[in-house]
Amino acid sequence: MTKSVSPLINEILSVKTNEQTRCIEIQVAGVLKSDDVIHLLEQIKAAQPENQVYSRLYDFSEIDIDVSVQEFDRILSHAQKLFKVRGVIYKAAFVALDPFVRQLAELYKSASRPYGFNDIECFSSVGEAKAWLAEK
Repeated sequence: MTKSVSPLINEILSVKTNEQTRCIEIQVAGVLKSDDVIHLLEQIKAAQPENQVYSRLYDFSEIDIDVSVQEFDRILSHAQKLFKVRGVIYKAAFVALDPFVRQLAELYKSASRPYGFNDIECFSSVGEAKAWLAEK
């Protein structure tokens, strides 16, 4: 299933749900701001079956990020509200080519640990991210 979901992001946003692998692939292009991230999280939640949490691949290889580290708490609190289910473990992979975007993704990974999101990794290719997501 592919959806174009956000009027906020100035390029294309697609969300592909693979029910067999229980993974959602998200591709974003353009400038990503904190409100975009909140909207994106809500769209991802709507794309997965009720009461289930899928692993996620965020392809950020074509974006610029306009999100500060100070905004991570707001984003992570919202993500925790949407996705944290007791006893359910899932993975999130971020693909970033730009060094600044990659560094922000690494900071997000570190900031997410207190919120209970422990299986997050950053990659430089979609192939690497998919291979990691497929590992048990």
